[in-house]
Amino acid sequence: VLLLALTVVSGLAAATGLPRKPSIVHTPQVEHPAAGDAPGYRAELADIAERYTSLYYNADLRGALAEARHGLALAEKAANARDEAQFLKSVAYVSWLLGDAAGALEAAQRLLDLANPLDVDRLRSHAHRNLGTANRQLGDSAKDTANTEAALAFATRAGDDGLRYGALNNLGNIALARGDFARARQIHTEVLAYRERAGDPWDVAGSITNLADVAFAERKFAEALVLQERALRLRQEIGDQRGVVRSLRQVASALRALGRTDEALVRLDEALAGAAKITGHELLRD
Repeated sequence: VLLLALTVVSGLAAATGLPRKPSIVHTPQVEHPAAGDAPGYRAELADIAERYTSLYYNADLRGALAEARHGLALAEKAANARDEAQFLKSVAYVSWLLGDAAGALEAAQRLLDLANPLDVDRLRSHAHRNLGTANRQLGDSAKDTANTEAALAFATRAGDDGLRYGALNNLGNIALARGDFARARQIHTEVLAYRERAGDPWDVAGSITNLADVAFAERKFAEALVLQERALRLRQEIGDQRGVVRSLRQVASALRALGRTDEALVRLDEALAGAAKITGHELLRD
């Protein structure tokens, strides 16, 4: 059943190479025109958001970050706090992906400082989730847990299932890091089921990878390999270049653990070649 669902989802995505609806986790949501907008402001902001989305999904994270900062500067000049919040969300997320935990932390805190007076629980959830991932990158597991639980609480209060399962996904990663494999497996199985229903193949591939990580930690290397190869195929079908590089590396890890070193080296060479073509020094480092 899982394989059939993945086949259907990946088939839907293959036509465009992008999810049918870009993730709100990091994509700026440019709202409708507001009173006081300068002529052309809203259209320019929407163009920036569109360029950001295209660059992000084509694996140009540095280009995406530049567009996010461009949109943020424009919103700051207009003194539009809601628009600032949307682009801060993107700055925080992409900074984290690029390994800039300090930059991600600063942007996420600025987002929270805007979200509180705006009294928007969705923005609070975004801010706390970004704060959590940045603190995880900095090695502060206590702050990571506290922020992620806050993100879950605000997403639940907002009635936003997408944000709620996103926060749960991060709690699954926290459980895995703590060595609570049963809890991590339960959470990631639940999140995968939701993401399959939602129909976003990018997130589906991520959840499959998370379950593979749990299996690997449990030393169930054969299961981990099957799952990582499934995630790899899906990412190749939807054109997720960064995801393909990560999956190739993770497939190599599973092959190595199974004693299939020659095959692992082949996959690592493929991963290195892919990482060299796209932005993101952390991919080469890994």
